[in-house]
Amino acid sequence: MTETENKLADLHFPVLCWRLPNKTVCGLIVGTELEMIAENTKRLKGIISAGLNAQRQKHRDFELDIEKAALKQFNIRLQPAYHTRKGVYPAGDSISLPVAAVAGEATMGGLVCYLPLLGISFFYDKPEQLPDLVSYFVRNRFRDTNPEEMYCFRLPDVPWLEDVVIRGRPKQLRLNSGHDLLASLEVLPSLAERLPYTRKLKQSLSVMPTEAWERSGEVQDAVEQLANHRSCLLLVGPSGVGKSTVLADAIRQAHRPKGTKQRRWFWRTTSQRIIANSRYLGEWQQAVEDMVEELDESNGVLWVDDPINLLETGGSGPEDSVAQFLLPYMKRGTLQLIGEITPKELDSMRQSLPDFTGHFRLLNVEPMESASVQRVMEMFRDYLSRNHNLDLELDALDLAYRLTDRHLKYEHMPGKLIHFLGECINDAWLNKAKHISSDQVMNKFVQTTGLAPSLVLEDVGLNLEELTTEFSSKVIGQPAAIQAMCDVIALFKTGLNDPEKPITTMLFAGPTGVGKTASTRALAQYFFGQGQTTDPLIRLDMSELQSPAQVERLIGVPGGAPGTLIQQLRDKPFSVLLLDEIEKAHSAFFDLLLTVLDEGILVDGQGRETNCRNTIIIMTSNLGATAGCSIGFNADSQPDYNAEIRRFFRPEFFNRIDRVVTFNPLDEETVRAIVEKELGELHLRDGIAKRGIKLKFTDAVTEFLLETGFDPRYGARPLQRAIDRYIVSEIAQYLVENPKISNTMIMVKYLNKQVFVQQNQ
Repeated sequence: MTETENKLADLHFPVLCWRLPNKTVCGLIVGTELEMIAENTKRLKGIISAGLNAQRQKHRDFELDIEKAALKQFNIRLQPAYHTRKGVYPAGDSISLPVAAVAGEATMGGLVCYLPLLGISFFYDKPEQLPDLVSYFVRNRFRDTNPEEMYCFRLPDVPWLEDVVIRGRPKQLRLNSGHDLLASLEVLPSLAERLPYTRKLKQSLSVMPTEAWERSGEVQDAVEQLANHRSCLLLVGPSGVGKSTVLADAIRQAHRPKGTKQRRWFWRTTSQRIIANSRYLGEWQQAVEDMVEELDESNGVLWVDDPINLLETGGSGPEDSVAQFLLPYMKRGTLQLIGEITPKELDSMRQSLPDFTGHFRLLNVEPMESASVQRVMEMFRDYLSRNHNLDLELDALDLAYRLTDRHLKYEHMPGKLIHFLGECINDAWLNKAKHISSDQVMNKFVQTTGLAPSLVLEDVGLNLEELTTEFSSKVIGQPAAIQAMCDVIALFKTGLNDPEKPITTMLFAGPTGVGKTASTRALAQYFFGQGQTTDPLIRLDMSELQSPAQVERLIGVPGGAPGTLIQQLRDKPFSVLLLDEIEKAHSAFFDLLLTVLDEGILVDGQGRETNCRNTIIIMTSNLGATAGCSIGFNADSQPDYNAEIRRFFRPEFFNRIDRVVTFNPLDEETVRAIVEKELGELHLRDGIAKRGIKLKFTDAVTEFLLETGFDPRYGARPLQRAIDRYIVSEIAQYLVENPKISNTMIMVKYLNKQVFVQQNQ
């Protein structure tokens, strides 16, 4: 160590001072909670200097991250409010609150501002941003606050800023001693993975390249922040734009900075992994403290994959979360934290814990232009050929681009294309193939989405007449519904549906038991049932959503897990969402649904977006079904469903519905056709199909079920119960008594008000 390094350095601490009514002076050390009182300013500075010197001896890294500090005064106008059991109410006129701000240059680059009396600090880039940022943080701090609490933050006198100077050894940068130092770490390796990966390990984990193609500018900006400014960094951008790749490439370059042999190690983890091994009260806090200490000693940087979840992990809310626990270390510069986040998540994080968010430098990663995506595709194809001896055909690459660009709307380019091709590559390796063709790409797309090739390929025709016939075999007596489903498919096939909304939103109106649910299921199977192994229909009973709390469970609350609806839509983005008996839901659900219908986006309690633009939304309603007409055979008049629906729904909600489809009450001929259809499908049941048994029913059986299985109040809904009770149970009893019967025909008869089953002679 040189003589200059051994010399004691002057350290400057800004202190916000104000005079109390008894003429004594109060001082608050900026950036801390240390507050002292003395009879005059000179005495106050002496007390503070002695206290800081003691802290300096105890903690060698005890220093602030602000230089050239200056006091600025702002008057922020706030609207106070009172809290009652019934809600929050404005409290008369607004209040002008004087706010003292201490602004200056951050030691690790950029500008920093402290609001000492409020315990808030944040970084910013340009001086002209300061007034707006101060206003934002103050308004957020005092949102829905009563006047009495606001007045508590008024100082009795005009404040001023004092500079307290202490003597102490400067913090010495510890050189990374390589693997000897890494071998001494105990906690960090159990909570995070060390980066960058070795070449061999990287190849075993993924075939994807780590270079951020067409992102050299963003990579260099990230390297600058990581290596030179040593700041906490968040990459901000939509899902799929390449934030992770930019960060990984920047880490690779910052790991061994140019012009030096010193290495810098990075560690990657998740919010849940940080506390995974902690079972007892206070255990995770100790683990995090040890982790930060080892990061500081090894000159390490922590990459958290999901920084938004740091606000939800560890406690009951942001105030006692891991994020709040890490904040003091970030303020002192002991911890350098990096990660990636979407704009919506960033807004949510700012609202939940603004001080934590304010300690990050933000680097925007914008969606890539089409020309850049094309160049990335070419480089990726060359990379596969050169490094993995895998030929990705040009036609296959073009098809993958077109399919993902149009249909995978929950991500952006180039991420969604690279991820999809990665799945194709894995399939090729499993099948020991050396090339990827268009057929392989199409097959993988069908498995991923459930969409049939006839729906997504422009050069494959679609026979609407055959489609009508197929739907007519599943939905009987509802020509309007069949036509509506065919129209939806035609719009989607030709690409004429609005890409910024759900595929379509329809309201099925009509009495119960006339085929609304059956139509929805038929549409779901045709649209998304080709390759998916799970049912593409998501069904919600709206009668169960009678309160705002039940609605919240669908999307989740801040600090909790995603709600049931959010989770299902993320698991099955290509699906039909059936909202059964929509009129029975609480009004809060309609407010939630407005954004979904208008923009195709559902936002959860943490500000994370769930894309619904590959979803068909169908609502069913019985509104108007009993208005002035009989339900059953030979109904003479039709109720005015549209009038009832317009009276019930608000105009802004009704106008977002693409189509209202009216279902007819069932007449005798329709119910007869439904009976014959249901009986004809019995041979598909396992116990009959495996025995090779064919079933034949007399006309009397049909007439019996027609009378028994139809109820004017419930339509054909009781029909299946009647078939199971009177027909299936008799067949089951006959097969139990005759277990060796197979490959024969069984006759089902109705005689003397009783069902009989016998082998056909």
